[in-house]
Formats: sequence, C-alpha cells, structure tokens
Amino acid sequence: MKTIHRYILKELLKVFFMALFFLTMVMFMEQILFITALIVNRPITFTEGLRMVIYIIPPLLALTIPASLLIASVVTFNQLSADSEIHAMKAQGWSFMFLMRPVMYLSGATFAATVFVIFVAIPWGNQSFKQMIFDIVQNRAYFDIKTRVFNSDFKDLIFFVNDMESNNSLKNIFVAKSSGDGPSKIITSQFGQIISDPEDLKIQLHLKEGAIHEMDDNGKEYRITKFEKYFLALDLPSGKKLQKLILDRNRELSYTKLKERIARKRQEGRKVFREQVILYKKFALPFTCLLFGFAGAPLGIKATRSGKSGGAVISTFVLVSYYVLMIFTQNMGAHNLMPPMIAVWIPNMILFAFAFYVSYIAQKEKPFTVLNLLFYWCWRIQNAFRKKPDQSSSRNSDKNQKEKARSRRQAELEKTTQQILNKKIKAINSPNA
Repeated sequence: MKTIHRYILKELLKVFFMALFFLTMVMFMEQILFITALIVNRPITFTEGLRMVIYIIPPLLALTIPASLLIASVVTFNQLSADSEIHAMKAQGWSFMFLMRPVMYLSGATFAATVFVIFVAIPWGNQSFKQMIFDIVQNRAYFDIKTRVFNSDFKDLIFFVNDMESNNSLKNIFVAKSSGDGPSKIITSQFGQIISDPEDLKIQLHLKEGAIHEMDDNGKEYRITKFEKYFLALDLPSGKKLQKLILDRNRELSYTKLKERIARKRQEGRKVFREQVILYKKFALPFTCLLFGFAGAPLGIKATRSGKSGGAVISTFVLVSYYVLMIFTQNMGAHNLMPPMIAVWIPNMILFAFAFYVSYIAQKEKPFTVLNLLFYWCWRIQNAFRKKPDQSSSRNSDKNQKEKARSRRQAELEKTTQQILNKKIKAINSPNA
C-alpha cells in the first residue's frame, strides 16, 4: 500500500470509529438506562448486565456500521479538499479513482463485518439473551416469594407461603387474586411448585390439592371449587420490559429459522410479506456499505464550499433521505403494496445510481450540475443556524459612522478655511503690500 493510501485510510478509520461509537451509544441509550435499573433494583450482577449489553449491541451495529462509513468518507474527503490537499494530490497525476482505493478497502471490510453481524452475531446475541433471561427466571424467581410473609411482588396477586423447599416446592399456600374485570379469588393449596417458562418470560405456579373461593359481584353467591391441579401464571417483576425487549429481538432470527417460519406460515395459509421483507433485508443491508463508500467521497469534495462542517450536513441529509425511503418502501412491502424483494432493493438501486453518477463526475472532473441545487440548500440551511448580527445595533453603528464622517469633514473644512485666512492676513501685513 502506498504512503498516500495509508494516510487517507488512517484518516478514514479515525472518523469511522468515532462515528460508530457515537451513533451506537445514541441508539443504545434507552437500553443502558433499563439495564442500569435492573442492576440496581433486581438481583442481577454487573457482569450479567455487561453480558446484556453485548447481546443487544449487534442489531444496532447492523445500522450504525454503514452510517459510520458514509460519515467517514464524506468528512475525510471534505477535509482533504478544504485544506487543498486533494488538489495537490491531483497535481501529482493521481486520479480520483486512485485516491478512492482506501475507501474501497474500508467499504469491503465493513461489508464483511455487516454480513457477519447480520448472519452470525445477531442470531447468537438473540439466543444468548433469551438463555440468560431463562436462567434468571429459573434460578432466581423464587426469591421474590418469601415464607410466612405476605408478598405482593407479582401483579394482582398477594402470596402467603408457610414453607418453601430448595427445589421451588411450596407448602400451605394462600393466594389472593384481584382483577379489574371480574370478581376477586382466594386460592388455597396444600402443595405447589414454581416452573419457569422461558418463551413467555413468565413463571407458572402449579398448585395441587386446593380450593378456589369466589364471590359474585353482587355479594350474594359464594362458591368453593376444589381441584386436584391448578395452573397460575405469574408475571416476573420487570418482566414486561424484558418481554418487550425479547419480542423486539425475535424479529432478528437466523436465516434458517426465518425460512422455516415462512414455510410454516405458508402451510397454515397465513401471510408472509413481513417475514419476506426481513429475509431480503439481510442481503440488501450489507451492500449499503459499498454504496455509501462510493457516494461519500465525491460528496465530501463538493461540500468544500460549506467549509469543514459541510461534510456533517451532507452526511446527515443523505442518511436521513436513505433511511426514510428504506422504511417507507419496506412498509409498503410488508403490507403487500409492492413485491417484498423490490420494496427492499429500491433504496439500494436508487443509491447505486446516485453513487455511480457522483463517482463518474468526480473522476472526469466535471461540474456537479445536478447537485448544485442540493449543495446550495445545504449551504443555506447551514447559514440559517449561524448567529445573525443584531439589526438594531447594525443601524446604530451605521449612524455613528455617518456622524463621525460628518464631523471629520467639518473639521477638515474649518482647518482649510483657517489656513486660507492666515495666508491672506500674512499677505496684507507684508511690507511689499
């Protein structure tokens, strides 16, 4: 690798990792607050909280890696152009495509990294996260039920357990169950056992040899129902948040499991448009890295007019436009308004045409006639956020300057008049006169 390529690649990597860290932390902020609350309020160690962070990060990296590559490409070449380094490089006879080689290397590396994240890291993180939650539910749920104490940790339930063994077996159980849409119940049982359900993140209480005491809404009828076995579902404290987190990640299934789900739903006669969109997205998203790399460098060179901060404006505009279009077309595909494959690949096809155009123009060193309007409005937006001078103070300043100029001209006129009078007085008083 030539020295110039190493120099450009070093600048690209510096901006890339800074953008990657910042974007990932911004998207991860909500989960960080939740995991911190779990560590403080629930029996979860710091190590387990750190494992949660590792398991949740891969889906975020699938989005932040392509975005960070675009930012790095735009900002790096914008700085090279603003410092006139790009012109010095071209003066040495180096073409634009020759200078693009470091971008190609980084684009290829991020493409491979995104493929690994989507097909390996995300399914692994999802499965590992579910397994860890299962361990927490299975091994620690019984801590929330204390013997010979009324426990109200579970929603709409009050427990009283006379005795509890190490294998989650309970004896002499009293349960008061309240419900907003029906009468309350009192459940008594001789024996019970806690069994965890890792799929739904809930605990099931299996009761044996007991009775259910109920009274109707009017308070006129009292019923006692005896049972040999009774199953009661218990929501794990903080379980709804954990369940929501798991359900969100269930959409990030592995390629094999996603294909199996599509085949199963087709056999059942159910719609599979949403699953097909997710499947095609796994292949379309990595190619975004290649396209962002080729589109970013020419945009960075052209954005020099807006200064070094213009690269950030251009990057934000392109990212927002691309992801808004991607969400729009994917929603259309999920609702069968267009074929799922076309819906997923439309943003990449438009981005490919755009990247090809700007790279061709940059290689031929032709003016960006089509993009002039875009850069003009970006420049206008950037200037709109700059501090404008106070108009009243500007008017006062102009007035003061006019007064000073008038006073200066008056002083010069008086000085000139005095000089003329002095000359005439000297001429009159002269002996020759």
